[in-house]
Amino acid sequence: MSSVVHNLESKIEQVISYYEVPTGLDKKEVLNEILAKIEEGNTKQQRASRIFFLSPVYRIAISTAASLLLIFLLHFFLSTIKVSCEDLVAGSYLFPDESRAIMGFDSKMSYPRYWWKREISLTGDAYFEVKKDRRFTVKTKYGKIEVVGTRFHVRQLKNGLRIQCYEGMVKLSTSKLERLIPEGNYLELRNDKVSKISKITAGHPGLAKFNP
Repeated sequence: MSSVVHNLESKIEQVISYYEVPTGLDKKEVLNEILAKIEEGNTKQQRASRIFFLSPVYRIAISTAASLLLIFLLHFFLSTIKVSCEDLVAGSYLFPDESRAIMGFDSKMSYPRYWWKREISLTGDAYFEVKKDRRFTVKTKYGKIEVVGTRFHVRQLKNGLRIQCYEGMVKLSTSKLERLIPEGNYLELRNDKVSKISKITAGHPGLAKFNP
């Protein structure tokens, strides 16, 4: 039986490693959908067991496989990588798709370990260079910034955000507003209101000069 369980575990790990969540779906929606499928399968299995007899070994193997699958799914969706910059000098970090972030002092980021969704949670200050053709989202306490291939800088303020877009376009979304920020502009958000919009002339933020 141990060999049966081992083979099932290996196959499940391979599926999870290459699984990609469909665009537009939230991780909770996908997880609930998968768990519903598991429950549906268990119901069908119970109906079938009334007709066909399974040996105790295979019944245990099936039960073990279902438990392993649930554990792997929870690990897949909930496991995150956390990164922090505690040095006075800015730190550079490379994501799995080769997008890059340069973090300011006392800043923190976290993102899904298996990179199934390109979404980063940020506290503090970071400059991003994003690979094109895929959506990339940065979430902060005061709102989220969405892009499709660009260079931009996000700084969390005491009661808001400052967002500078150096290439492409980004979209700021909060519970009260949505605002597009085109290339060469920066926006300040304070107390859920846009307090300032202006042009930027530099090609990079000062933060990026520490990591060219």
